Amino acid sequence: MNRRLARLALLGALALDGCSDDASSAPAEKPHVSRLRVRVAVADLRAPTIAFYDVADREVVGRLTIDAPAASLVGSQSGDTALAVPKDGGGVRVLGGGVAVIPHKDHIHIFKSPPEVLGDPVPGAGAAASTFADGQWGIFFEGDPAGAGGAAAALALTEEPWVQGTRVPVDVAAPTPHRGFTIPFGGGYLVSRPQASGGPVAGGADLVVAGSAPQPLVECPEMTSAASSGAVVAFACRDGVVLLGPDRVAGAPVALPDGMKPYELAALAEQPFLLGRDPAGRVFALELATRVARALPLEGEACDAVLEIGTTPRGVVLTSAGNVERFALASDERRTTVAAVPAFACSDPERPRLAATPGRAWITSPASGELLEVDTSAGATVRRISVGGAPGPIAVLGLAARDADLSTGNDKLTD
Repeated sequence: MNRRLARLALLGALALDGCSDDASSAPAEKPHVSRLRVRVAVADLRAPTIAFYDVADREVVGRLTIDAPAASLVGSQSGDTALAVPKDGGGVRVLGGGVAVIPHKDHIHIFKSPPEVLGDPVPGAGAAASTFADGQWGIFFEGDPAGAGGAAAALALTEEPWVQGTRVPVDVAAPTPHRGFTIPFGGGYLVSRPQASGGPVAGGADLVVAGSAPQPLVECPEMTSAASSGAVVAFACRDGVVLLGPDRVAGAPVALPDGMKPYELAALAEQPFLLGRDPAGRVFALELATRVARALPLEGEACDAVLEIGTTPRGVVLTSAGNVERFALASDERRTTVAAVPAFACSDPERPRLAATPGRAWITSPASGELLEVDTSAGATVRRISVGGAPGPIAVLGLAARDADLSTGNDKLTD
């Protein structure tokens, strides 16, 4: 057990809490058992600070200073840590949220401690993109746009120990700028390959394993994003979504309904669905087992589409109208709609951002300096939390799919 988990142990009993997918006329869901263990990390768009809001304490319990304002926060699948990727791609930092849940046979231990910056900065050149899979972050640095010797590079960073980083050899020619990615996969790393004609988009993915030449695995013209569910990696390509399974065989593109084109993808470990957004702001859910994609009955243009952490397949969408919509993905049914923030443009660099936990959505409001808690089960805004500055990128910590449905009897962590 590391020093961050050794400070305070809260012991609770183990219980299971199911989540219903009944019709919207069914009684409202009870508050999910995991809700109060969560901490929400919020990055200031204009300052190099990260605020941590504790749901049980109902207050900001810590503020961390990093090297530059963060362009994104990427949470780990364990819920223990997050990666803060700054706007310029240099000085990537690992953040400890101060919450860890350790399951045992008949109970769970919950550990809480102050949030902290872990280890040294992870250096890199140019803008960066990051994903998390199989206990590792994959970071792709686009290179120095000024051409000062900064070639595109890939990096793998292991969550435990916190400061262990291993550079992945990338001997494919990646022009600058290049929209790239690195995803841990099958004992190696999937690294994006630029299109043969060049340009700022990827055309496929190579498997890079230490000591071996890159192995082309995926052909994906005009690739715009990739996401990992753990066992399956999905790619948004010109002709649809390409899925790559553990057998290292990429199937034919999954066609989307209604003339949709995939643009951004969202996936979570142990979720049977992934979500996708197309350039027009429409949203689809793709069932991984059947390879069937269906459009969600969305009201308005989607700016963010995320999955709820946990094993029940639900999706949450933030629209440009400022509404939060929650869907049961197994039935494509919209459960609730909540007016959360004023209307905004998806292209606005300082716009609201979305994260989700079971029965809750978390919205940043850079205009008001607030974090909003939305009850997506009941369809109501629950709380407006002042965090100051211009809150933007967001991640939830203290929750993982493997323990999301485990409850605790501790008074501070139950309703």
